[in-house]
Amino acid sequence: MRLNIYYGAEPRIMNANKHDFDRGNYECALVMRDQKNNPVIVSRSKDPDLPVWKVECGFSCCVFLSRAEAMAFCEKRYRRMKGGSS
Repeated sequence: MRLNIYYGAEPRIMNANKHDFDRGNYECALVMRDQKNNPVIVSRSKDPDLPVWKVECGFSCCVFLSRAEAMAFCEKRYRRMKGGSS
């Protein structure tokens, strides 16, 4: 396990740098926060044969068939980041 030590203010994750969370065949569409201010990543698949949406929070991952389903799941549990766009 790698420990991060911050001198001063802890770095903040903004929705503006959502492309930092692009990975493999998934493109980050939105960054949200959970109750403990941890990032929640909403990504969509780039694969046209498998058009799914993925919501990642910590070590958990949920997959949805549409953006509407993913957002309905997120709106009940997480909050949007200030200054972000969907």
